[in-house]
Amino acid sequence: MLVRQPGNEILEASMASVGKTIGKRAAKATVKHTARGMKDKAQRKPLRSVTLLGLGAALGAAVGFAAGRLGSSPGHPAAQ
Repeated sequence: MLVRQPGNEILEASMASVGKTIGKRAAKATVKHTARGMKDKAQRKPLRSVTLLGLGAALGAAVGFAAGRLGSSPGHPAAQ
């Protein structure tokens, strides 16, 4: 049970700040780990990496284009 006492607001704000800091550090570590893994895999199998990256980019561009065209049609609610 949480008991409210004078001064608890500072403790709660401090704990939120710690949680935010830990979250940022975890995100940064994940990005570094992913980047290093992708680099190592690209060195081992460069053709496969380039092929998958190209397919992902092409698919993303196609989906973005389709979503833009769909959203810009005159009768679509998102276009208004």
